[in-house]
Amino acid sequence: MAKLRAAVVGCGGMGRCHLSALQKMEELELVAACDVMQATLDRRAEEFTMPRTFTDLSAMLEEVRPEVVAVATQTRQHREVVLACAEAGVRGILCEKPLALDLAECDEMLDACTRHGVQMAVNHQGHLRPTTLRAQAMVEQGVIGDLLVVRGVNKGGRKCGNELMEMGTHTTDRMICFGGHATWCHAFVTWDGRAATAADIMDAQEMSPRDRDSGLVLGHRLFAQYGFQRAPFGEMAMYAWEKTLAYGVDLIGTRGQLMLRGSRMDGGLLHLDSPIFDPTRGLDQWNPVTGLPEEPVWGSMDDSVCVMYQHLLRAIETGEPHPSSGDVGRHALEMVMAIYESHRRGARVALPLQDRTHPLDRWKREGG
Repeated sequence: MAKLRAAVVGCGGMGRCHLSALQKMEELELVAACDVMQATLDRRAEEFTMPRTFTDLSAMLEEVRPEVVAVATQTRQHREVVLACAEAGVRGILCEKPLALDLAECDEMLDACTRHGVQMAVNHQGHLRPTTLRAQAMVEQGVIGDLLVVRGVNKGGRKCGNELMEMGTHTTDRMICFGGHATWCHAFVTWDGRAATAADIMDAQEMSPRDRDSGLVLGHRLFAQYGFQRAPFGEMAMYAWEKTLAYGVDLIGTRGQLMLRGSRMDGGLLHLDSPIFDPTRGLDQWNPVTGLPEEPVWGSMDDSVCVMYQHLLRAIETGEPHPSSGDVGRHALEMVMAIYESHRRGARVALPLQDRTHPLDRWKREGG
């Protein structure tokens, strides 16, 4: 495939990561960057070779005609950027997580990409980590027997409301890697030690001014249960603890367990040859899975983003969906929205959700 023209929209924190990744890739040529803040563009121009910069998205799309676009804006702007790129004839989009503010926006974005033949991917890098791929192969080979439970462990350091919309879809995405799509959810959310109510709903930046603009959020702590296509049971708890090396996914089968961690703690993937874990013995009963790629293959964030772009180029060439496609990214967000819908109703809810608007927005307008 000939080298494709690439552009970055949104040049803040993750935008900087995309700029770095794109300049490492021989298959892509960085031709432009766009940000509403000229000062941000000026800072990035001091770090990277950027042929052209824009503060107006329409002008960039018309004048440069990029074929691949990274969408690294605040979540609130994802929809408008993706729709504009699809209309402009972009061939591939790598969008930051979460995909959108709600499922209605996700549906509109993916419908536009389908109509215009655009390959959409969501930047859930954990989907393609070597530990994820090896654990998937081990599950398929029956190493831990029949898969019974998929447990998501959050990164921590935030109240659950912000965690869900900041890092939560990384966790639900990796749960999807093993369980497939969720079929139901039953969840309970608390605020100040009591059941969270509509009066506790707030904007993400009201809950945490340092976080990004990711719409409405709710809750200090939560516990959620799921059913999956390929596993009878899943669970996720968020306790607003400090950041932890436990961040990742646990897989419990009839004959053993696997522990995947977001860090490279003990190689990042551990195996226990028993369906029962004795916490009094600690990690010494777990065996690190060896033979995983060494650093620097996954040694930095932009290295992992390069892998996402390589798969996006393959999707453009073959027409096959990206492993972390827009549809998978939408379902990762749907698992989050299902938590709020279940808590709002006080009951288990089936997925896919029939009402695609934000559960918290509806609850807030209804007045609880």
